[in-house]
Amino acid sequence: MTPEIAARVCKICGQEKPFDQLIPDKNAKYGRMQRCKPCHAARQRKRWHDPVFREHDLARRKEWHDKHYRFRRYGITREQYEQMFEAQGHKCRLCGSEKAGAGRDKQWCIDHCHKTNRVRGILCHNCNTALGYYERLVGTMGEAALLRYIQPSGVIVK
Repeated sequence: MTPEIAARVCKICGQEKPFDQLIPDKNAKYGRMQRCKPCHAARQRKRWHDPVFREHDLARRKEWHDKHYRFRRYGITREQYEQMFEAQGHKCRLCGSEKAGAGRDKQWCIDHCHKTNRVRGILCHNCNTALGYYERLVGTMGEAALLRYIQPSGVIVK
């Protein structure tokens, strides 16, 4: 059982601060860091402006996102993703491009059905975006109407 602590000394500024002015940390001895909120904020701002730290932090966050979020969102593991991509020949399933495209992170997109959430394949950014627009248009105007519109009508507009 931990004793009740009303205040602690900040390791950075050396001032005694009330317990609620310290940064919460579930792994710390008393559930709070030995760092007050203003000192912690200043330290984080300084670190964020350091290009080496920033690059490392962004890489770490991207790695976590790749490992966990993308796969958990679609209910597949990294191994299943790799097997699917290998079966596609490490190319876009629609256009066959070997480049991921112009997306935010230039990553391959996990294409899935929005109704069932079933994964259909790995697509480049351009195909994934085009497919999303196509599905929305089909839902709005119907596939037959959309196909009639995009098929050549013989009318040439200059």
